[in-house]
Amino acid sequence: MLENKLNVLTSLNISCDSDDDSKTSFNLFGTNKSIVVDKAKLREAITIQDCQVVEKMAAPGGEKLDLPNIASAGLSENDFLEQAIKAIG
Repeated sequence: MLENKLNVLTSLNISCDSDDDSKTSFNLFGTNKSIVVDKAKLREAITIQDCQVVEKMAAPGGEKLDLPNIASAGLSENDFLEQAIKAIG
């Protein structure tokens, strides 16, 4: 099931040229940055529980924020995080 979900996430990304069996990458919308996910570490981080959790349906238009694009050219990682936190509130 985890592999299926990873395959779905990978298929959503347009440019995964550097991906292989051990990692996958995703572009951050509105920036020129990306995220790399280590699939082995992700497998270790997931625990299967013997119980179900309460699921909530998302309300259309409820919690979705209209966030501005952050121009990350020339920003350090900390500066980018500061601007992201400021934009989110």
